[in-house]
Amino acid sequence: MKNGIKEHYREEDIQKMKLESDVENWEASVEFTEKEIDFFTDLLNLPQFDSSPAKIRLSLLDQLEAIHKTNKACSREILEFSNKLEGMNECEDIQCETYFLNSHEEFRDKIEKHLLRFRALKGRIFPYLSREFVR
Repeated sequence: MKNGIKEHYREEDIQKMKLESDVENWEASVEFTEKEIDFFTDLLNLPQFDSSPAKIRLSLLDQLEAIHKTNKACSREILEFSNKLEGMNECEDIQCETYFLNSHEEFRDKIEKHLLRFRALKGRIFPYLSREFVR
């Protein structure tokens, strides 16, 4: 969080600050994931890998492409969600706030699953690259 929580902040303000912090972290994670996807794609497309087992390399590239599409969608959805979060300022009852909090938790789950899938894919890419560079 950029700013610390002050004693005079209301609980609703603190909650909103935490939600906004999450959105900023998601944006940064998805943005960096995009750079990693591009890096791994470029690396796997280097001529040195032309002679490596094509089936594995192509599978990894296909998986990167699928993750790339999901990552792009997540990026758009984060922006939409951030804009939607502004509506929380208009809430006048607990039911409205609960809607936003539940939406936030659902979205957090979606983003975290996406990032975990990418981490798992990197876990498959690293051994492949290690084998190919050691040869």
